[in-house]
Amino acid sequence: MAALVMILFWIAVGTVIGWNVAQPDWAKQAQAQVMGLIGQLTGQLTDKTSSKDSNNPPDSH
Repeated sequence: MAALVMILFWIAVGTVIGWNVAQPDWAKQAQAQVMGLIGQLTGQLTDKTSSKDSNNPPDSH
């Protein structure tokens, strides 16, 4: 039981640190590469441009 409480404590500490500490550039780049790979494997687009732009071109009105 004590081990479970300790695990939950360190998960909570890691969560607080992860939310409040800035992410370094190398971590952002690694995250972008991993997310791109996952997106390719699942067939999803990871591009930040939304599909709204392709569904509603500017001169369609």
